[in-house]
Amino acid sequence: MCMSIRVIHDREIFPLISNEIQKAQVSIKAAIAWFMDPELEFLLSKKSDIVEGLILANDIGNDKLKFNGIKKKVYYLNHENNVLMHHKFCIIDNKKVITGSYNWTVKARRYNKENVLLIEDQNVVNQYEKIYSDLIYISIVKDSLNQLITNDFDAIENIEVLNQELKFNKEIDDKLREIKNYKKYRDWE
Repeated sequence: MCMSIRVIHDREIFPLISNEIQKAQVSIKAAIAWFMDPELEFLLSKKSDIVEGLILANDIGNDKLKFNGIKKKVYYLNHENNVLMHHKFCIIDNKKVITGSYNWTVKARRYNKENVLLIEDQNVVNQYEKIYSDLIYISIVKDSLNQLITNDFDAIENIEVLNQELKFNKEIDDKLREIKNYKKYRDWE
């Protein structure tokens, strides 16, 4: 198959993304810096059986949606060394990539000047699959982290192991120190 590239801009982007999500049959994987569009969230929830993962920047803005049906497939990538996960791409059925400036937000849909490319080329798709794999490796499901932190002190030690294995960022290290200091303080009383 020869390479196919379409340039889509402004108000044409949302219909393209929603149409590609609805047509997907095998898999949907995405890394989107900010995701605050409830309509795209709804479309993904209807395709929960083929959504493999959604990677978002660990930012308070990304806490607005509930991601019903796919919550355990939503991963967050923490800011590390002042580096922000700023990707905006979606891999559809391991055959297509949608990538560009467009965050999946209502503001981007309604107001921003944006552009994306719809690329159908297996070499390009494979490169994005590699980027996705690298990102998912260093991401975490927020509920998993919250559950570990609220469990007993042994769970915190498990977080430290995960931190070494998955290269968690400074934010989690700081939280662990706070919890340990609190425990030490409690033990002194």
